[in-house]
Amino acid sequence: IRRAADTVLPPLPRDILFVQDCSASMTAAKVRACRQGLHATLRLLQPSDRFNLMAFREVIGRCFDDWAPARPTELAQGGWFIEQMESRGMTDIYAALEAIKTMPSEPSRPMIAIMISDGRPTKGLQDNFEIIQRFSDSNRGRVSVFSFGAGQNVNRFLLDFLSQKNRGASRIVRELAAIPSELVALVQEIGRPVLTDLSHRWSGVDETEIYPKLLTHLYLDRPLTVVGRVPADAADAGVRILGRSGTNSYDMVFGLDLRTGSPGGPAT
Repeated sequence: IRRAADTVLPPLPRDILFVQDCSASMTAAKVRACRQGLHATLRLLQPSDRFNLMAFREVIGRCFDDWAPARPTELAQGGWFIEQMESRGMTDIYAALEAIKTMPSEPSRPMIAIMISDGRPTKGLQDNFEIIQRFSDSNRGRVSVFSFGAGQNVNRFLLDFLSQKNRGASRIVRELAAIPSELVALVQEIGRPVLTDLSHRWSGVDETEIYPKLLTHLYLDRPLTVVGRVPADAADAGVRILGRSGTNSYDMVFGLDLRTGSPGGPAT
């Protein structure tokens, strides 16, 4: 689903939080590649954006106490904070997630967190299911969490489902050399949100076979993708998408001719 024209929905100002895993399992080389990518992403921020940076291991550090405007002075402070990131210590992912929730939010500004990690907790709460469920139940989609898995040994289960249940998606990058460019690509994709807090209702199909249950925001540069399973002889279906743009609510209905679809494969 993409918007019909440039004048339909204006891009919204964002609050974006970069959350960097600086534990020993990330290794010095991985953190160095992530630092390079973070420096590049700060240059992509728009004047209307606000941002913050968080580094975590068994302890958590923030660049700013609150959201900072994307002005030259604050961006320079962010660059200095990035340069201090070093690989050492243990990984308390759940504590970092809880810290994300303490950031203030405004209904008119989508709040997005990008968690850069290998997804391997070694301190605090370490059960994958419990981490995902506890955070998702308390977050309730308020913060959109995009996971960026860095390196060869990544806990994909945790990163995939953490994002899917919190209005985000995951991106796994195995090669260290590709980390900076892939991080930039992710931030570019979510650079222009136009519709937030989406929900969906379906007719003609079994809603229990539609995923994800909690949709991402709608971005100009990233299509909204929904995956479902229907009987081979299914003909027609409809989907209703509801969302907000600032203080305005929107209600859209799309008809689907399932007969024109092609069979899905393992990737879907």
